[in-house]
Amino acid sequence: MSLRKDRLFFVALALILVLGRLHLESEKQPTRPPHVEAYLQAFGPAARELSRETGVPAEIILAVGCLESGWGESELAKKGNNHFGIKAYSTPRYCMVTKEYIRRKPRRIKACFKAYEQAEDSFRDFSRIIAGDERYQGLFQFNRRDYEHWADGLQTSGYATDPRYARKLVRLIRKYRLDLL
Repeated sequence: MSLRKDRLFFVALALILVLGRLHLESEKQPTRPPHVEAYLQAFGPAARELSRETGVPAEIILAVGCLESGWGESELAKKGNNHFGIKAYSTPRYCMVTKEYIRRKPRRIKACFKAYEQAEDSFRDFSRIIAGDERYQGLFQFNRRDYEHWADGLQTSGYATDPRYARKLVRLIRKYRLDLL
């Protein structure tokens, strides 16, 4: 009888451990809306590869791309394959009305942005700009996993004019667990 109780105990314990592990795994991989999952499936591999190549964290690359392009649905993303709002000073380019913050107040202005053959080209350009432009070099003092400092550093380095830009990036990374990709 004691052997049977021991066996039952170990089966129950094993079941508890398996269910506990499944629960932990499900928390690591959040359920994302279909448009978010599609964007991450499409551009996550490129972001990871560019991160290895340039040192810019993949979650920062993805968060900026998501925020600037509205998950790839913005006019600029669709017509110019530009997911980062990278401005153009030569051709090819796509011009449109956009929102910029001037003295912390939103204003509508006409601006011209780089146009790319493929969206992945804008990911490459963004990563290389951040890695190669002197004004962003201070970012590389932070650990690549420290996305909060990276987001703050992007904002203070002048990447975007929105005074809440860093908070928006951090919120996207946390909400969709971009740091787990």
